[in-house]
Amino acid sequence: MTAHTGQLVAMLVLLLLGPPILCAQDTRGVVVDQTNLPLPGVRIEVFRDDRVVDVIVTGSDGSFELPVLVSGDRLEASLDGFETARVQAPDVRRITMVIGRTT
Repeated sequence: MTAHTGQLVAMLVLLLLGPPILCAQDTRGVVVDQTNLPLPGVRIEVFRDDRVVDVIVTGSDGSFELPVLVSGDRLEASLDGFETARVQAPDVRRITMVIGRTT
């Protein structure tokens, strides 16, 4: 096998395996406000590239469980009265939302 053939094989393997997985199991986390109180009913959208791949709503204790995340995924958490929080994977275990400003 030549060096060029070896590089092609390595590239093919990477393409077939897809993007690197950050979490092999479900991700559990919590959404809190600035005072560390849990926030129930927060809508969390999981984006892969520019496409929403999942939507989750936090439980009564602010907790959530997400499917497997891959490198480059990002989350947007939204709730009336709060500014939207944007978090890049893998920093998704604790999301802090800031109270919205009035205009």
